[in-house]
Amino acid sequence: FIEIFHQRSGRMDHIKEGTRLVWRREIKAEHVRAYADVTGDENPLHFDAEFAAAAPKLGGALIVHGGITAGALNALVARRIGAGTVFMSQELNYTAPARVGDVLEATGTVTWRHATKPVAKLDVAVVAVRGAGDDAQRVDVLSGKCTIYRAVPDGYDQAHGVPPPTAVD
Repeated sequence: FIEIFHQRSGRMDHIKEGTRLVWRREIKAEHVRAYADVTGDENPLHFDAEFAAAAPKLGGALIVHGGITAGALNALVARRIGAGTVFMSQELNYTAPARVGDVLEATGTVTWRHATKPVAKLDVAVVAVRGAGDDAQRVDVLSGKCTIYRAVPDGYDQAHGVPPPTAVD
């Protein structure tokens, strides 16, 4: 990894300090089921409404796996920084649970970008949007910091017809 890190790799010319990136997705019951199938996490807080109702400090409703909430950040960097973007480090704080039906809105603000390498630091957050329109409730569910690296050879995007990433949908 260290040898790869020191090579010039994928460009991140479309971001600079202060760039704000956004990615959104509604979380459905089938996402929670698929995550449990992959990870083996069958915690009843995710599947048993009666059990979840007995946990009022978590909202008394079925909650989404924390890995799904944090996974919104994976989509954020892959979709908004570009293919091949990976985390070098993450420091995450869960502040409230997300629920099935929430729209997770992951945001990242670039706080630093290396001058010659495809490495950057982001302040990140995930908000659960519940409801729609003027009645929508926004709940902070995760915050933190991360360092990212784009592990793509120079010219990859152009050679493979990959469009440039966008900051938002």
